[in-house]
Amino acid sequence: MTIIGKLIAPRSQKPVTARPQEAHTYRAEAIRLVAVARESGLRFQRQWIVSFVAVVGMLALLAALYLNVTASASIAGRQIQGLEVNIATNEQENADLETQIATSVSDNVLEQRAQVMGFMPVDRTKLQYMVVPGYFPAEPANMVSSAAPVEVMANSSAFNETLIDWFSKQFAAASTPLSDVKN
Repeated sequence: MTIIGKLIAPRSQKPVTARPQEAHTYRAEAIRLVAVARESGLRFQRQWIVSFVAVVGMLALLAALYLNVTASASIAGRQIQGLEVNIATNEQENADLETQIATSVSDNVLEQRAQVMGFMPVDRTKLQYMVVPGYFPAEPANMVSSAAPVEVMANSSAFNETLIDWFSKQFAAASTPLSDVKN
């Protein structure tokens, strides 16, 4: 019979009247058994519940971390895509502007604009040049040096020995006995 069965009398049986001391003993024992059962069962269940909640909490933290990293990567990807679209748009606008500049600077367009402003083409036979005294036209920039730089080390007498000559002098010095060097 279980503890609860001991505490609750079956309905089919008539309650037995016990003596006051026996009733007190049964009741004290029942309370003690219920308390022990509750305490041990709940303690065991609490450990499992706390462990389960801790595992679920850790999984939730890992899932949140994964979602955070994934969302950050997704946002960065979208920003990169937006920047790539901006770059493509700017490149297209630059190409359009370069085309407009090339068109507006072409010979035909410049000639038409000059004619609209009242300028006319000049015949070479009608050109007149005027000499201004004291005016010296600027010389064009010379980007190429006129002469190669003088190599100081190549012209020096200290640096006119070849590698083979140097090696032969070193071998000759190494093969000479020390007694000959002192004299």
